[in-house]
Amino acid sequence: MKINGPDNISNILDVYQLQVNKAGKRAQTKQESPVDEGKDLLEISPEAKELQRYRQELAGLSDARPELVKAIQQQIKEGNFIIEAKKIAAGLIEEINLSDEGV
Repeated sequence: MKINGPDNISNILDVYQLQVNKAGKRAQTKQESPVDEGKDLLEISPEAKELQRYRQELAGLSDARPELVKAIQQQIKEGNFIIEAKKIAAGLIEEINLSDEGV
């Protein structure tokens, strides 16, 4: 199985969890081991599990940094906030390039 990018890891983990749930139900009803001889087995590496944990932690974080927002608001109130068009354009171009690489 080929895995392309971190987004596929969550899909693989979902499939793995479904398989574990199915195997657990079969073991409870038939009193057999969850892994039968001759069947495929999927093991998630510790690195993939750690990556999943990090993704869950990141999902819980806010995109806004309160201290930066307050600093910018203060600069705007004081009239010291300078918009750097070149910096904004460079960031947009970088973002577009990164999104094109993910396709």
